[in-house]
Amino acid sequence: MMNREDYVKQIPDYQYMRETVKKDENRLHFHLMPPTGWMNDPNGLCEFQGINHIYFQYTPFLAGWGTKLWGHYTTTDWIHFQECEPFLFPDCDWDRDGVYSGSAFVDGDKIHYFYTGNVKLQDKDYDYILEGREQNTIHLVSEDGVHAGEKQLVMTNSDYPADMSKHVRDPKIFAKNGRYYMVVFGTSMDRAPATITTPTKFDRVYCVGDSRTVYAQVALGASAPSNVEFIAKAGEGLDWFKSSGYKTLYRSVAKRPRTEKKAVIINLGVNDLKNSASYVKYMKKVAAKLKKYNCKMYYLSVNPVNSAMIKSVNGKARTEAQVAAFNKAIYRGLCSGRKRSFTYINTCTNLQMKGWISKKSGTDIYDGLHYSNQTYLRIFDYCMRYLNR
Repeated sequence: MMNREDYVKQIPDYQYMRETVKKDENRLHFHLMPPTGWMNDPNGLCEFQGINHIYFQYTPFLAGWGTKLWGHYTTTDWIHFQECEPFLFPDCDWDRDGVYSGSAFVDGDKIHYFYTGNVKLQDKDYDYILEGREQNTIHLVSEDGVHAGEKQLVMTNSDYPADMSKHVRDPKIFAKNGRYYMVVFGTSMDRAPATITTPTKFDRVYCVGDSRTVYAQVALGASAPSNVEFIAKAGEGLDWFKSSGYKTLYRSVAKRPRTEKKAVIINLGVNDLKNSASYVKYMKKVAAKLKKYNCKMYYLSVNPVNSAMIKSVNGKARTEAQVAAFNKAIYRGLCSGRKRSFTYINTCTNLQMKGWISKKSGTDIYDGLHYSNQTYLRIFDYCMRYLNR
């Protein structure tokens, strides 16, 4: 954190640096170059009352990565430039670790500024990409482009899309047809794993499910581990599993040596969310039979839906509350207690925390039910790493 008073106090300590840099024969004179420190991308370029304002990312006392301010130059002819005192300082809780990039918007007799306030949490170790960082969109107004008004918090992490990482920044404002719009840069957390994990603690793994499992297999393609087998049918649920899916699974399991360690991952339920009691009853019987063939049973949570998207494409109604209730019933009925039949793999909560993209495979349809290939690969890899614990 640095406020204006801190900056002014430190200037005399670095006077020698200013004098040394000023004498350097390699110092730029045609292009802008601050007296000392580190200069990065221009921010908030605007013309106001005949004066052009150039703000920029600025670390004043270090020629490298450090505390970020907004430096400031003005010009009336784009040939002669006047250095001004820094315009913005990281002087509040919303931007204590840096006044990051943003923009300016002239509206009448005022300039509106929007920028990203950077906050890095220090309570534990973070990667500062997917977690551990606040990216606050902050607004302020100036009547002259030199003196900054009071800062106002516009948006913070909880206001951004769920699939965004902790790199959401650089707001840009524009007006069109009487409305104001903001464009914000963001990086998605929906990134496929660099490599797909192979289940090494089991000789054979069976993934049983509906269309989500079908599309996971499609997303994997040739990268699917050779010891993983998929048994799935789009649009189906418990009735299909009873009449067909289980028979296919049983035949495959039964023909393998009983000495082989096998894992069975069931991921059914999104197509009949109100049928959890029947799932619990039937799956207990399935687990009892397959354990005789050295199978360890896993139930993969029904993963998130977006009910608004489902409604927008006239899909079969499914709600977030129904998913939560189904998962709760499965966990309590199959995956808890001393006599539990299954081990629960909770990718639902993981996706809710880290985000997902709801996009039907091979299309540009965001249907609220299916996922992007990247999300499918993340789910699959999470399961394989869980098996390897």
